[in-house]
Amino acid sequence: MPVAWAEYVAELPSQYGQRPEAPCTPTIIELLGRDSADILMGEVLAIREQVYSSGYRDGVARIRVLKKLKGAAKWNVGETVDVSVLFTTREELARVRPGLSLLLFSGRNYSHELTIDLDDACSPVPASETDLNLVRQGIEQDYSAADTPN
Repeated sequence: MPVAWAEYVAELPSQYGQRPEAPCTPTIIELLGRDSADILMGEVLAIREQVYSSGYRDGVARIRVLKKLKGAAKWNVGETVDVSVLFTTREELARVRPGLSLLLFSGRNYSHELTIDLDDACSPVPASETDLNLVRQGIEQDYSAADTPN
């Protein structure tokens, strides 16, 4: 075990919590469309930083739901939802600004909560026509609905 542990530690990034960022390729966006349980298109109305008594901080984005692309049974078009924004620096948090249209994904890793993780290269995904088309292609590849019992 000591050899395996030494190898594991050697492969860790130099600072805890940092990992090499993989680019958000068209293939990954398409896979998000296929593998996410819920996908919304939304517009950022407001963003704020929230600091907890423990000193932990995260962001909260108020999002207006513009379109349901997949699943998203508990969210309705036109309503506003608060979405957690995970960030490391305030500069990262500034990437999410009012007026920005985004594609939001949930249902990855068994979570059905909408979250924007700014340490993830594919979060947030802009709601551009190109990215929308990639997500739609991914949705067409999701055959999981056929696997559920009637």
